[in-house]
Amino acid sequence: MSSEATSLADDPANGTLERLARALVSLPCTDRVSVAVLGLLATGYPVTRRDLASALGAATPAGAGVESEVLIDAAMERMPNLELDADGRIVGCGLTMAPTDHQIIFTGPPFYTWCAFDTVLFPALLGRSAEVRSLCHATGIPIRCSIGPGGVENLVPAAAVISLIAPEQTAACCGLQSGFCQQAHFFASPAAARAWRAAHETGHVLPVADAYTVAMRIRALRAGLT
Repeated sequence: MSSEATSLADDPANGTLERLARALVSLPCTDRVSVAVLGLLATGYPVTRRDLASALGAATPAGAGVESEVLIDAAMERMPNLELDADGRIVGCGLTMAPTDHQIIFTGPPFYTWCAFDTVLFPALLGRSAEVRSLCHATGIPIRCSIGPGGVENLVPAAAVISLIAPEQTAACCGLQSGFCQQAHFFASPAAARAWRAAHETGHVLPVADAYTVAMRIRALRAGLT
């Protein structure tokens, strides 16, 4: 895979991937605040307001008064569909402790993601390796792979794909009930995705490795690289 700083558009065969990356970079879960939350959640613990303030480089709410409180309030308001526990701590933001069809393991306890694309996006955004376990949306066939420094490895079934609809074609929002996540699925093969593709003429069905390439390009775009 080429350097993160290299535009996929430099290769005509990858023009679709570049366009997808530029469309998907607008997803709320790719901004600085959300990535900070993801990194904290990946340690295995709920995220407090103090944790988030520290990760964002702000003074903690306890010692900073109104300005810090306003910062954290604004940051949390920008993240749609946050999952909070009874104490107001963040326990889900794309990466969640609540079981879904998509399991992801960094180090430590297993987590889950709101959609199939999250399983390749979050390792890319966090720069971490992960093990992914999911199910084909059409057949229920188990799907698994590893995400490492070299990309997608040990994919089973090898022909597995991920479906995507770009935000301009649906709500630019992440969440179990939102438009984007409702359509981002794993399928065991392009054939298994045929019915989904027929029902979504403007959608995309990508090999899992290509979906990870899109995720890495989103990381580069968010970092301000070209």
